[in-house]
Amino acid sequence: MTEATIPTAWMWASQGEVRGLRLDAEAGQLRWYDTIGCHCTDEAYFGQLIGDYLCDGAPAVMGPLPADVEAELAATLAQLR
Repeated sequence: MTEATIPTAWMWASQGEVRGLRLDAEAGQLRWYDTIGCHCTDEAYFGQLIGDYLCDGAPAVMGPLPADVEAELAATLAQLR
């Protein structure tokens, strides 16, 4: 039997930019990217603790998350609990 993999990264278009999100479950953090490009350093994103996301939602600078991304993120986080 193989384990199902859960999604840990998302991309979407918002306000003329391509946004991104990566879940770092080990660190308990969401890593938000307000533009997509070379993300070779830790300065390329800003982090948010998963607990903060669950209380406060996505950072305002990211704009509203598309419904499909929000639903998939919620399902992923529920599986990690």
